[in-house]
Amino acid sequence: MTLSVKLYSNGLVTATVEYYTDQVNEHKIANDHGRALEKQLMAKFDCSVAKVLPAIKRAPPVNPYFTSSDDRLLEYDTDGIVFEEQSKFQKVQIYSTKSFGNLLVLDDLQNLAEQDLPYTHGLMNKDKEDFAGKEILILGGGDGPFCGSC
Repeated sequence: MTLSVKLYSNGLVTATVEYYTDQVNEHKIANDHGRALEKQLMAKFDCSVAKVLPAIKRAPPVNPYFTSSDDRLLEYDTDGIVFEEQSKFQKVQIYSTKSFGNLLVLDDLQNLAEQDLPYTHGLMNKDKEDFAGKEILILGGGDGPFCGSC
């Protein structure tokens, strides 16, 4: 286990703990320990804010991390890859997750999951529009923030 502490001229203090374990879902520093460590850091370095973040798993059997289109890190409880193929247009993956069911990932960006049905139904005006005879599904057709320069 290693601990790196960095002190910055503006008063920021960062600490990074790294350790190896074969049990990637078992953390050596639990949430309660993290909160206690926050208080100790605030007292020791006389800082007004301290925040301990959850562990990042570096080599799990199935990657649980995805980056959102606005550069946030998202972690899903993945337990397997159901489908994976690189077409000439994009990389398509379907992950199995415990909380959201199957999750569609396009070009490494999470897109849609089975448990997203209420959100999806709201977007498509389910029961308000007549989709009889329709054969085309457009995913990612503008439900996110508008980018004027895109």
